[in-house]
Amino acid sequence: MLQSFVTKNRYAVGSLAGIALSLSGTPFLTAEASANTKLPFTGSATVSQSAHGDGYGLRAIDLALRAGTPVLSPADSVVVATCNAGNNHRAIKLRSGSTFFSLIHVTTSDVFIGKTYRQGQQIGTVAADRPNNACARSTGVHLHFGVSSNAPIVDGVNLLNVRYGTTVRSSNIRR
Repeated sequence: MLQSFVTKNRYAVGSLAGIALSLSGTPFLTAEASANTKLPFTGSATVSQSAHGDGYGLRAIDLALRAGTPVLSPADSVVVATCNAGNNHRAIKLRSGSTFFSLIHVTTSDVFIGKTYRQGQQIGTVAADRPNNACARSTGVHLHFGVSSNAPIVDGVNLLNVRYGTTVRSSNIRR
């Protein structure tokens, strides 16, 4: 179910690439993601699952963060897909230029397709509940962070080969 939803939105958003538009009065960001992409939290976290796929077709890691930890935008980006797993527990896909990010297990009630975020802007918090449905599955509290293969290095960490148990440090600043 999630995959078909994502596929439909990928094509719709893909047709807008490179064009400055307004979606619901909000400017569509077209800047390319760069080496300035940051991990989506402040401080440090331990990798609780190394690279694996997600429902958005991205490679991701899981980060052991406490419920309620602020989740920050990794880059200037726009929401291209979102799914509610219940209790405003969200799976979110962001786009920054040609790079996509996934943030799954985020509690927020204020996210919608077309919403823009600046790097470091708070999107929500790490969810406390453990859903198991078509939108998100979880056996424990954590933040799932995915990235498209064209930009796997975030805050100096190669998300495609970082190992389980590694402590990673974010340089993101909460705005």
